[in-house]
Amino acid sequence: KASMKGRVQVYAQAGVLMNQLVRFTLDAGLAGLEYQLGLPGTVGGAIYTNAKYRPSYLPVSKALQTVTLLSESGEVQTYNGEVPYFVYTDDDWKESKDIILSAVFKLTPTDKKRLWERGEEAVQWRKQESDKRK
Repeated sequence: KASMKGRVQVYAQAGVLMNQLVRFTLDAGLAGLEYQLGLPGTVGGAIYTNAKYRPSYLPVSKALQTVTLLSESGEVQTYNGEVPYFVYTDDDWKESKDIILSAVFKLTPTDKKRLWERGEEAVQWRKQESDKRK
């Protein structure tokens, strides 16, 4: 849905495949998740681990507007932006029993061709990193 300042909000449940969401946003010409193209796993997993494209250090949390989760105590809570105690950072891992339910991403309309080029760059980088580990 469109919002102020030219941003578009995209809602996704935690179980949606991240690559499927990224492809949807690229086809719609929405920038913010393009460097997550080819990322395995779900939206919830990408948020929980704060998945990132390392060459430019672009974490998925940068595009987050809100995260809704089921807390360990059974309450549904919504947080604006990052959930700092919840996500993985390079420095530490803080495990949580909270469950991510959904997220809203704030994205910006951009040229589709440019977005797909950025996404392909990320896919190639991930492939090279994977090949190094073999």
